[in-house]
Amino acid sequence: MHRSIVDAIGLDALLGMSAWIVLACGRVPLGNAGFAAIGGAATLLLEVRYRVPVSIAIVAAIACSALIGFALGAVLARAERVPFAVATLAFGIVAGGIAVPGRVTAEAASSATIQILAVLALTFFLMWRFMRSRDGRAFAAVAQDERAAATSGMAPPHLRLIAVAASAAIAGSAGALIAAAHGAYDDAWFGLAQNAGALACAVVGGAGAIAGPAIGALALAGIPLLAPPLASHAALVDAALLLCFATLLPGGLASLAAPLFRRRPEGAGPP
Repeated sequence: MHRSIVDAIGLDALLGMSAWIVLACGRVPLGNAGFAAIGGAATLLLEVRYRVPVSIAIVAAIACSALIGFALGAVLARAERVPFAVATLAFGIVAGGIAVPGRVTAEAASSATIQILAVLALTFFLMWRFMRSRDGRAFAAVAQDERAAATSGMAPPHLRLIAVAASAAIAGSAGALIAAAHGAYDDAWFGLAQNAGALACAVVGGAGAIAGPAIGALALAGIPLLAPPLASHAALVDAALLLCFATLLPGGLASLAAPLFRRRPEGAGPP
C-alpha cells in the first residue's frame, strides 16, 4: 500500500474517532475540523517560528486543542442537541479559517507515517480503555435516554465535557499530523467538507463500535481505488454515504459483522 494512502487512512480514522466519541455521548459534532485546524496551526507555528522539535510541537498542539475543547465543552455541557450542533458548526467555521503561512522541516514530513500510525494506535487503545470505564459505559445510557441516566445518578453535562475535550484532542492530533505530513498549513484542509468526512467515517464504519471510524476510513479510502473518477469528488461521496448509512444502515458496516461475534446460548446447536 502506498504511503500516502496509509497516511490518508490514518488521518481520516483519527478525525472519525474525534466525531465518534461525541456521537457516543448523544450529540452530533459539526466542528471537528476546527480543532484539527488549531492543531495544525499550532504545530506549524511552534516548528517554524520557534524551532521546536516536531514531536514536541505535535504534543503541545494536541494539548492546545484539548484545552480549547475543554473550554467549549464547559460552555456546551448543558446544551440541547440542536444548540450543540449549531454551536460546534459555528466554532468549526471560525477556527477552520485560521491561516498560517510557512512550512515545517523535510525531516518532520518524512517521519509523518510512523507518527500517524503511532498516534492512531495510542488513541484507539485509550478510547478502548475509557469506554470500559464507568464514565465510558455511561455514555451509551446518556445517548439513549438522558433524563433516565440523570435520574440514575449519572451526570450528562460532565460526560459531554469529557467527550468534547477528548474529541478536540483527537482532532487536534489529526490536524498536527496533517501539517507534519504535508509540511505546510492550508485552511482549505479544515473546512465543512472535512467535518462531513469525519462524520462519514464514524457513521459508515459504525457509530456503535470503537473500531467504526477505522472501518469507515478504510471503506472511504477504497472507493477512489475502485472508482477512480470519484477521487475528485470526495466531499460529495462522503455526504452521499453519510446520508445513505444514516437512513438505511444506522449501525454502519460494523453492524453487519456483529452477529458473527454474538455468543450463542450454551447447548445451542450449529446455526
